[in-house]
Amino acid sequence: MGRSMSNADEYRRNADECMEWAKTAKSDFERNTFLQMAQTWLAAAVYADSQSRGRRSDAGRARAHASRSPDWPEDRPQ
Repeated sequence: MGRSMSNADEYRRNADECMEWAKTAKSDFERNTFLQMAQTWLAAAVYADSQSRGRRSDAGRARAHASRSPDWPEDRPQ
């Protein structure tokens, strides 16, 4: 039987999915909502990692990862 996915891995996968949704958002509001969701999932992943290692959370690392912008096509409709 294979190793099960950790909570942190699942949270990162959720964040990646939110980033993909942000790329296809039809409005700035929708895009910002998905990006905020991704940031929240990444912060949860960092926290889960820190808990599994028995140390305090490094929320700054999650914010740095979440602040990276997806590659937006310049001619993408708004």
